[in-house]
Amino acid sequence: MNTAAWASLRLLGWVVVALMIAFLGGYIAGKRFGRSRGQMEGEAFAPLDLRRMALTSGVCPICGTTSALEPACEEEEEDGN
Repeated sequence: MNTAAWASLRLLGWVVVALMIAFLGGYIAGKRFGRSRGQMEGEAFAPLDLRRMALTSGVCPICGTTSALEPACEEEEEDGN
């Protein structure tokens, strides 16, 4: 191979390395942004989901107390309903 061919292969190698570094940087930045955004969305959604669970089941998902408005499943079975 002549020197021009070696020079083009060397240039191609540097281009490949630069592209890999760029993709790695984009991956790291995207992962960090996605994780922080997911954390914010989870913190915003968690209270709503807990309230939905409490309202549909009549039982507090945190402490397990039952609602006075709606009887729990065990009480319904004891009454024969």
